[in-house]
Amino acid sequence: RSLEAKGGGPRAPGLRTELKCDAYLAAVGRKPNTGILNLNAAGIQVDEYGGVLVDSQLCTTANAGNVYAAGDILGRPFLASTGV
Repeated sequence: RSLEAKGGGPRAPGLRTELKCDAYLAAVGRKPNTGILNLNAAGIQVDEYGGVLVDSQLCTTANAGNVYAAGDILGRPFLASTGV
C-alpha cells in the first residue's frame, strides 16, 4: 500500500512511499493504552508515558522486526491526523 503526504497526494521525492510489515500495532486515546499489551515480551520498548518507541520509519524495537506503530500509541506529541 502506498503512503500519502499529509493532506493527500504523493510524498516528497526521496522519502519512503511503501510500507510492508507483518503486524501493525495501534491504540487510541489521549494516553497510550499499552499497559496490558505485554510489549516487553515482544521486545517493544515504551517511554515513561507508555508510548511506543519507533525510528524515523515508524519501526518499533520488536525482536522479530517488521512491527510498526503510528498514531497516539507513539505518545507525545499526539497527532490526531495520523490514521490507518
